[in-house]
Amino acid sequence: MDTLPLWAYIAGGVVLVALLGVGGFFLGKALWKAFVRRYLMRLIGGREGLLAGKRTLERVLSDVSAADVDGLVRFASDPNDEDRKALADLSTNMQSLADEMALMPLPKRLWPAGEALSDVGTLMFQQTRAVAVAQDGEAALSALLALDVEAVQNAADLADERLRIMGERYDMEEAAVYGGGLYI
Repeated sequence: MDTLPLWAYIAGGVVLVALLGVGGFFLGKALWKAFVRRYLMRLIGGREGLLAGKRTLERVLSDVSAADVDGLVRFASDPNDEDRKALADLSTNMQSLADEMALMPLPKRLWPAGEALSDVGTLMFQQTRAVAVAQDGEAALSALLALDVEAVQNAADLADERLRIMGERYDMEEAAVYGGGLYI
């Protein structure tokens, strides 16, 4: 009965350990990428919530700017006016979304994107909250006039850029995640 020399067993063991090491490395890398992509999808979902809020804000501003004098008086004097209620609801939703984005446990590479999304939500919350809590018509109109949609847009653009960079880094095409509806 022939037996293999000791060096053959050692060489086979070394090759096996090397193959397991290389395979483990690539498996670990693939699992990490899937893990980060899952959190990236959650951030993209949060961004879509923020964009829906921004569209609501723009709609309310459009409605109020197109309103006649009676509509402006109703907005200013009635805290239950549809547009004022929309801003109050938006304020609450943006606070929740900003908190969620700020407190979401993320891989370190996604922190800048999460912080940028949280900043957008916080900015929208702060601006809409002033209208929502206004006690009189003059304060409501003043708060409405003080809304800075451009600042919200700039913050949203920064968040979009950070998400785009991370999407490219992790081979995630946004069209696969969002294409008229969120497919998560």
